[in-house]
Amino acid sequence: MVCVTLGLLAAGSCFLTSFGLLYLPVSTFSLICASQLGFTALFSFFLNSQKFTPFIINSIVLVTISSTLLVFQANDNSEDTSNTGRVSQGKYAAGFICTVSASAGTGLALALTQFAFNKVIRKKTYIVVMDVIIYESLVATCAALV
Repeated sequence: MVCVTLGLLAAGSCFLTSFGLLYLPVSTFSLICASQLGFTALFSFFLNSQKFTPFIINSIVLVTISSTLLVFQANDNSEDTSNTGRVSQGKYAAGFICTVSASAGTGLALALTQFAFNKVIRKKTYIVVMDVIIYESLVATCAALV
């Protein structure tokens, strides 16, 4: 069940990532994806009792501010967004929301993986870690194919 849940979450995050990249410039997309750090720290705080250090807080604040400023930036830059050229404000907003959601999904998947190893599986041997990675990837691949 752990591998199925994590695999489906990974497939959903990958779908949202590809949709977000379709409507955003690469530089904007990259900065928004950096917000995954904040989501990972937040979910780890609640799920795994991770403590916030000054370095974690500083990183989260800087990444959050930079990605939030992108929302207010006009879509008038000269970067091309794959094959679409200029995109409407609605598609730009949809790309932004999908990219933020993908970052949140990836952060949740990382925190849930650590939670699963600590509370559910209770083993961290090489074989167990490889089994989780392989089965999770297999589920994500099947979900992506569907």
